[in-house]
Amino acid sequence: MRKKLLISGCSFTDINYVKKINATGGKQCDDFPTWGEILAKQLDMDLVPLGLNGAGQKYIYSSIQDYVLENDPKEIGLCVAAWSKSQRV
Repeated sequence: MRKKLLISGCSFTDINYVKKINATGGKQCDDFPTWGEILAKQLDMDLVPLGLNGAGQKYIYSSIQDYVLENDPKEIGLCVAAWSKSQRV
């Protein structure tokens, strides 16, 4: 069983960010992976992307905590909290 790479953060971590903000639906960027997708591939892990555009510290922390509480922690190989800027609530 492959381990899971659990990531949470703001728009830089949101794997759908380009499609959300781009008027063309992100079509020209479909082949451009996010840092989480690249890291998961390099580590040979399954990606669990929890990042959300505009997310603050509270969301980042609670999304990771909720996932760990609702799933088997033994399946998680690495957890990355990509903290946003300190002023973001």
